[in-house]
Amino acid sequence: MLFLAGRPAPKGWSRIGPVGPNAGCLAYIDPHQLDMLSKNLRDGMAGTAPGAPIVLIS
Repeated sequence: MLFLAGRPAPKGWSRIGPVGPNAGCLAYIDPHQLDMLSKNLRDGMAGTAPGAPIVLIS
């Protein structure tokens, strides 16, 4: 979650990573983010072209 540096972190969250412009924060997030997709969804997307649009439904 990204939020403004001048505001307190939401309850239950902690600040990690850099503080600065969006580009720097996003550059930090990319190699550190966890893949939260389920194995079934990852397996189903295996034959999908990179960058192809997907829709998640619940």
